[in-house]
Amino acid sequence: MLKPFAITKSIHSRGRPAASHCGAHRLRAAALKAAVSICAGLVISQAAIAQDYPNKSIELVVPYPAGSTTDVVMRLFIEPLSASLGKPLVMNHIPGAGGIIGTERIAKQKPDGYTLGAASSAHPSLPFLLAEFKLDPVKDFTPICMFGRQPIVALINPTFPAQTAKEFIAQVRANPGKYNYAVHSGQVELDFGSMAKLGNLSMVGVQYRGGPQAIAGVLGNEVHIMITGFASAKPLMDSGRMRAIAISSGETFAGLGGVDNLPQMSEEIAGYRGSSAWWGLIGPPGLPDAVVQKVSEACNTALRSESIRSRMRELLILPATGAPNELRDRITGDVENTRKQVAQTGVKPR
Repeated sequence: MLKPFAITKSIHSRGRPAASHCGAHRLRAAALKAAVSICAGLVISQAAIAQDYPNKSIELVVPYPAGSTTDVVMRLFIEPLSASLGKPLVMNHIPGAGGIIGTERIAKQKPDGYTLGAASSAHPSLPFLLAEFKLDPVKDFTPICMFGRQPIVALINPTFPAQTAKEFIAQVRANPGKYNYAVHSGQVELDFGSMAKLGNLSMVGVQYRGGPQAIAGVLGNEVHIMITGFASAKPLMDSGRMRAIAISSGETFAGLGGVDNLPQMSEEIAGYRGSSAWWGLIGPPGLPDAVVQKVSEACNTALRSESIRSRMRELLILPATGAPNELRDRITGDVENTRKQVAQTGVKPR
């Protein structure tokens, strides 16, 4: 009498996994269907955003004063971007606290594409140099496009007993503690500190309020070397008032006349990577891909314009491609390089 019961139980036992398997299959199928529906909805949503955007004016936050280099570069692109997007870009200068106030505004806006912001080479170093800045230069922003870049040049007084970077380094090493350098920004302090550490150069930093004061210091032989953007350096080079001995930036600038014959400082100091000046466009975190793509395409169109490229050459800026990944890679690379420089120099945020 027990055998039929055992058989019956066995049949039911085998049936349960089958029913469970069917239920799991139905759940997986339902989940897959839901996922497909969500993805399809996102695609439709992205397409709708791209088609509708922009339907009103766009605020362009510039975290630096009117007349700054960042302001000059942004003004160059305002008109062509407005024309491509079909709505005006309205510049809103929000300077203060070394760029913190305006940059924080960019990050805290709704990610709908109607508040964009200017970014410069100062952006990646903000948390390393300014204690008040609590945002992540990469994660808390959306890179949109890069406009262009410019080399940083090392300059010395023509009376200094060296003609080249190699000779300058040899002179400094032969006279530890005798020579000094001009510091007119936190990034300059990091670059020179890293240069001295990696190159085994015993030099003293002298603080100046800004670039013009540092230039006066070198011209008056108060300090022996400085680094500055090529736009500021070129008139001094052309007039013979200062001698350029190297590109401090750790990259090449093929096609940018005036620096073609200068060596890189990294050729003389292994492992050194100085900063470069650059400018681009960012947005708040979570900016839809469709918006990023549309604005990036407008940037790319502007950068292909010969009139824009000609004006950039006059400003001694090497045009970029306008692609989001170019700016993303630039910011990420600069953050990592700044992190290394901080570790090398011990510079603390102020």
